[in-house]
Amino acid sequence: SDIDLYVNACKILTDDGLTVIRMGKQMNKRIPSDNTKIIDYAFLEDKSDLMDIWLFANCKFCISTGTGIDAISDIYRKPIMYINHNPLGFFHTWSDHIIVPKILEWKDTNINLTLKENLEHCYLEKHLYDKNGIGIKDLGEKCIVEAFKERNKRVNKTWKETKDDIARQNIFFEKF
Repeated sequence: SDIDLYVNACKILTDDGLTVIRMGKQMNKRIPSDNTKIIDYAFLEDKSDLMDIWLFANCKFCISTGTGIDAISDIYRKPIMYINHNPLGFFHTWSDHIIVPKILEWKDTNINLTLKENLEHCYLEKHLYDKNGIGIKDLGEKCIVEAFKERNKRVNKTWKETKDDIARQNIFFEKF
């Protein structure tokens, strides 16, 4: 995912009093922000594997694309939001998790896959999506901002769940 799409979402969290720490081992570029409450830890010279583990274990909540190290937050029962995550079928349901997956679309029609189709085409390798005529698109900035807002409100217990939210979640888990 392009880190540029996350800057405004991170700013929303810092405006709410949080510090955002961007983690990672191999990043393409720095976060384009001079906000002192957004720390680009991935580029610090004195980062360490032990500090990585400590940060994931002690965060208020974790936002991840589902790269694996986020499992530490899960072990320590920290809320997680998987954003731009793929494949959908590998979503964890046993903890306080939210998933906002990448968009899958049929390449020949540019029509998004249905939930059922998304779950049927649950591959761990990109070439299998290509082989089956499926394109993978990242979420847009607006969607990322809204997802960050929701995760933060849920953690702070200020999220107002609607009947429609509950109905759609029930449909999702029934199909999942």
